[in-house]
Amino acid sequence: MAYSYDILKKNLERFMKERSLRIVDLEAKAKKTRVIHNILSGSSTNPGIDTIKSLADALNVNIEDLLVDNNTGEKLDHILFLDTCNKVIAEINPLIDKYDIKINNVFNLIKEAYNYANDLNLAEADSQFIKWMVKQTYNQ
Repeated sequence: MAYSYDILKKNLERFMKERSLRIVDLEAKAKKTRVIHNILSGSSTNPGIDTIKSLADALNVNIEDLLVDNNTGEKLDHILFLDTCNKVIAEINPLIDKYDIKINNVFNLIKEAYNYANDLNLAEADSQFIKWMVKQTYNQ
């Protein structure tokens, strides 16, 4: 499963085109000034998770839809992935005001937690593993 700024940018452009949204329209819906412009122009290649959540809400899509390249040919367990995203975000949400949490860090946490659960054939993301990873990442 591939995660990157390029995937975020590509998916953002695709959703905007599908919905006939201009940058200014999406920024107004997301209540984020210049953020989309900065992401699309490449001047913001590591936006915070709060920004990604606002964009997903404004586009009426899941965070997964913005962050995952579904054209890689890899089989994605969508239920496990969504569960992993939700648990990682829930775990880092209280830390947003304390730390400058960037999307690349979130990508890495989601990827590691998803792969861990997937490799062990777990039906859902391991909350304890996610808590441990977040604690290690942000020195809790």
